[in-house]
Amino acid sequence: MMAALLAAAIVPAAWGAAGPRVRLMAASPATVAGTGFKAGERVVVSVSTDSTHLSKAIVVTGHGAFVAHFTKAVAASGCGRVAIVAVGSAGDRAAWKSAPRSCGAPPQPITQ
Repeated sequence: MMAALLAAAIVPAAWGAAGPRVRLMAASPATVAGTGFKAGERVVVSVSTDSTHLSKAIVVTGHGAFVAHFTKAVAASGCGRVAIVAVGSAGDRAAWKSAPRSCGAPPQPITQ
């Protein structure tokens, strides 16, 4: 009985988590993968840093996925981040940002 209640609570949460997603698969050259889009949807994928902006239009597979290969590399410089946005013609949208980089002077040892 407890297992059935737990499963009933978990499954709807997983359904709610479904939807379009993107992630950076490689930085050099930039490669972006996406899932959860509508089959056959046209998607514009953009990859940006503080100094680079790449954009490409692709068509999603019958399973709602894509892999976009760019010819250039992306790398965040200084305190920058890599950001990805994918916008579909049917209204689907997904975004991803790299983790913030450590900025400023390196930590100094504590002396007593």
